[in-house]
Amino acid sequence: MKSILRLFLLIQLMIVWGCRKHDDDGSWMKPPLLIPDEVKAYSLFQPGSYWVYIDSVSERVDSVYVYETSHSYDTVEYFNKPRVYEIYTVKMRSAMDGYDYEFEVNTTYSYYNDNMFNVWIEKYKPGDYVGQTLLFLWPLNIGYDMNYVGTHIIVKDVIDLYLQNSETYKDVIQIYHDIGVEVSKNVTNFIAKDFGIIRKEYADSNQVWKLTRSHIIQ
Repeated sequence: MKSILRLFLLIQLMIVWGCRKHDDDGSWMKPPLLIPDEVKAYSLFQPGSYWVYIDSVSERVDSVYVYETSHSYDTVEYFNKPRVYEIYTVKMRSAMDGYDYEFEVNTTYSYYNDNMFNVWIEKYKPGDYVGQTLLFLWPLNIGYDMNYVGTHIIVKDVIDLYLQNSETYKDVIQIYHDIGVEVSKNVTNFIAKDFGIIRKEYADSNQVWKLTRSHIIQ
């Protein structure tokens, strides 16, 4: 049903685009900018999804669950040229610390580069807004180093097969965050296709949070 609905929305967008064939200057309008399936595989999860992590140092347990997902399209004009963009957000809550964590992919950020897509993560709770930082960007380029206000990431590796707790994960992004929303400033996240974050290594405290159980709905 979801696939049929997405196909219907895409057809409607293409019809709208086709009806507005030209800009005022006679040039072809750009088609809707849609988020690649590869990006969605790492970051788009539906309510009912959850992850259970255990800290290797303290043996504390944290569960993170999705309580809301929104998906929409927006029309934005730049220099009097409208274009349709795809957007989604995934809102999650940590049972341990009570914070909300939100994934956001908004293709309006890609206006000047149709081939680059950013996945943002935001952390907050009532009375305490921690901030927003870049979780990863697509396409993945090993060695890529991005440093600007609120974000410093380095793409360390993309691992074809990664074994953890007798579970094998595919296409795992290993990405280092020097500045971010975590409790530690030196964090390496392992983000698996179709699973999301499966491992968090905190260099400052030697903590390693491993995914031990999950239920994923995409």
